[in-house]
Amino acid sequence: MIVTNRKTEIGPRARITYHSTVMSGVRVHEHGLLGSMGVATKDIEPYTIAVGIPAKPVKVKTIAPKPQAAGDKTGT
Repeated sequence: MIVTNRKTEIGPRARITYHSTVMSGVRVHEHGLLGSMGVATKDIEPYTIAVGIPAKPVKVKTIAPKPQAAGDKTGT
């Protein structure tokens, strides 16, 4: 029998909803959302909504920060 103990991480402001399961070693990054009764078998990227068994990404949240163009200094 092979037994592994991998670290599961839930990021800040991530949401794990009703009857969802996060498997061992999976990371739910910041603002990630796992839908009801979903099973996360792979990492859920930041600002991503994932649903199903196994959970698959269906949408990126609209609050996700927009990537800045190279050389754009408006944010500094």
